[in-house]
Amino acid sequence: MARLSTKDKEKPFILIGAVILGIIIQRIIGREIPQLIYLTEIGVFFVIFAVMLPVEIKDVGKAFKKIKPTAIVLFVNFIFIPAFAWTMGWLILCF
Repeated sequence: MARLSTKDKEKPFILIGAVILGIIIQRIIGREIPQLIYLTEIGVFFVIFAVMLPVEIKDVGKAFKKIKPTAIVLFVNFIFIPAFAWTMGWLILCF
């Protein structure tokens, strides 16, 4: 049986930690700085981007040089999945 590498073991914790940290920051200073939501969206993008790409975290910068896999990941994670989830929600709630 194949074992997970250290990076694969850490990725879920990084993602969960980033989400929790973002929620805490938004709750603490989000009302005073409403523009913080835009920074939060950018942060979520980079966290998901780093976690979903099949590269080491330290090599995320190099991932932008690989155009095809990067474009596919971005399309699937930020266009296809949200559109699919919205469509499924619409179908379930409307019928």
